[in-house]
Amino acid sequence: MDVVEPPAPPDPRIGHLLQGRYRIISKIASGAMGVVYRGERVQLGRPVAVKFLHPWIAAQKAFLSRFENEAKAMSRLAHPHCVSVIDFGVDGAPYLVMDFVTGRTLRDVMLQGPVPVARTMKIAQQLLSGLAHAHAQGIVHRDLKPENLILTAEDGLEDHLRILDFGLAKLRDGPAMTAGLAVGTPSYMSPEQSGGPGDVDARSDLYAVGVLLFEILAGRKPFNSENVGELIFMHREQPPPRLREAVSEGGYSPALEAAIDKALSKMPQDRFSSAGEFAAALAATPEGQGRTLAAAARKARPASKTTVDTVSAVRRRLGADAPAADSSAEPAPRQWRLVWIGSGFLLIVLVGLTIGRALRSHPAAGPSAPVASAPAPVPRPGRSAAPALPPPVPVPAPANEDPRIEQARQMLAANQTADAVSLLERVRAEKPGDADAPYLLAMTDFEAHRWSEGLANAQSAVRNNPSFRTDGDLIRGVIRSLANDRGYERSQSFLRGLGPGATPYLKEAARRDPNARVRERAAELLGGGRGGGGRSSAGGGMFKR
Repeated sequence: MDVVEPPAPPDPRIGHLLQGRYRIISKIASGAMGVVYRGERVQLGRPVAVKFLHPWIAAQKAFLSRFENEAKAMSRLAHPHCVSVIDFGVDGAPYLVMDFVTGRTLRDVMLQGPVPVARTMKIAQQLLSGLAHAHAQGIVHRDLKPENLILTAEDGLEDHLRILDFGLAKLRDGPAMTAGLAVGTPSYMSPEQSGGPGDVDARSDLYAVGVLLFEILAGRKPFNSENVGELIFMHREQPPPRLREAVSEGGYSPALEAAIDKALSKMPQDRFSSAGEFAAALAATPEGQGRTLAAAARKARPASKTTVDTVSAVRRRLGADAPAADSSAEPAPRQWRLVWIGSGFLLIVLVGLTIGRALRSHPAAGPSAPVASAPAPVPRPGRSAAPALPPPVPVPAPANEDPRIEQARQMLAANQTADAVSLLERVRAEKPGDADAPYLLAMTDFEAHRWSEGLANAQSAVRNNPSFRTDGDLIRGVIRSLANDRGYERSQSFLRGLGPGATPYLKEAARRDPNARVRERAAELLGGGRGGGGRSSAGGGMFKR
């Protein structure tokens, strides 16, 4: 005998009249924060959407006053691409009355197949225009995703975008209704929304826009995992993939790739400062100017890696410092890099290459190796006790390197550090996708013990050029920053994200670094610890294989 389940009880809100003004007609959807109904303004016959927040949210201390403050602020939204709040109140539970919008969600559009680039650029410009208006009112959305973006055909305008759910926003200029909650969808949440460094502000929304654009153009999200914790860790710690890696034949321009890379920066200060700036960067790309994919593909960035050198290595290579014998030399043979300069300066470089390359070590003098068109590392004596490091990866010559990078190297070699830093900052501002400038800035910061700045620049360098994940000089600089009591956990997180490639350097630091804090915190990482000053057990270490 079949068991017939009793019908669900009728929704008591259907047919209810809110404050004598809004009649609830039907249920549309429900989510983590509330339930949405279709309603009608009875005197005018105007369709509206009514969102009732869940009772558990209203139970928060001092919630109602915060709710009223935020609802009033959200009512200031008056923009063609924002769904604004018309009214609000409390009827058993707090509710918001908003414009009723019909159309398809961006998710529905994406599920139908690839979205043309020109259409994607149009959608992005509308989205950023609406966000610029909201941010100017002090409102941050915090939960941008394809499901919250509606494409309508209002007034004959195809693909007119409207941003939904500003009712869950956090205000920058007042107490937050959602204070203390990790509001957002993990696939689109910025690092700071899940407890990473930085404040949740307008730049958090720009991160979500970067994720959206990557997903539309690449056909997949930058980070994917069935495990929510792992997904959040990826957003906080792992450099995002680049479009050219995700879509090998997509034909996207370097300018578009750089704009998305900047939006996906881990640190808020490395992203665009405003939605308007992001929109301008997209408009300046070939795709934003309506150029064909074929034209963009012809100008695509080559797959070859760019290379740079550390401050101390540049000085030695150019003859500013002569290496002296030192039994405490560091363990790794360093990777040789060829500098493209004038023929007169080339002679000096070739002489410097025979001396050897190291960051802060002074290896014992030895016979120089012959210089060939593809130079190889010179074996150094006295290294039998050192841990085995990964073999150096051949790096092609930097064919498209900005000439100012070489100029900055020469300034550093001449101890003109301030001028070099100023030049590198200009390069980074003009070319946000460049990896050489943040790399040199990171090494300069590490040399000056500016640990936080060095770590931020190291993250930018790795994001723009993933080959730096195995760069021994960069890894050693980050390991040295473990000495910073106020920020060493961020350094540990960065080193974890590098994976097994950092293990040999951590082992050497744990055994031989002159700074006791560095030794202890390196050992902590090898044992799987998460910071705090104490060593953890050796079992389960992230770096163990």
